[in-house]
Amino acid sequence: EFWGQRYNRIVHKVLREAIFEPIRFELSSSNIAGFMTFIISGLLHVHICIAVFHNTSAAFPTFMFFIIHGIGCCLEKIMKIKFPKFIRWIITHIFLLITSPLMFQPFIEKGSPFLVLNPPLFIDVEWMPKLPFPNFCPQ
Repeated sequence: EFWGQRYNRIVHKVLREAIFEPIRFELSSSNIAGFMTFIISGLLHVHICIAVFHNTSAAFPTFMFFIIHGIGCCLEKIMKIKFPKFIRWIITHIFLLITSPLMFQPFIEKGSPFLVLNPPLFIDVEWMPKLPFPNFCPQ
């Protein structure tokens, strides 16, 4: 539910078209294709972890985050148990809360200095045009 409907839609579409669909076409198995997609996504995130944070110790937990989520998605597909939407939402978020420290370990270790020295693209960027607020908007 999280990865198929709520996660970054652009990344979802790229992974689906470039990895999932070709593997599913070749192997005729959605479960194998889904698990392979999680493995490749995990490897991409490990690469980012090492390239950005210079932290090889966080590579294994980052990769395991995606392996565990791949296994979870495969089990969800195999079990065919349909819970009410609210229960699915709760299970998804509990699963994310339990496994998220694996993925966010590099951010936690670097702490706020990393975010201060590497701000998101939308904060104080010189090249991005700044548009004035329209005068009809309440302030």
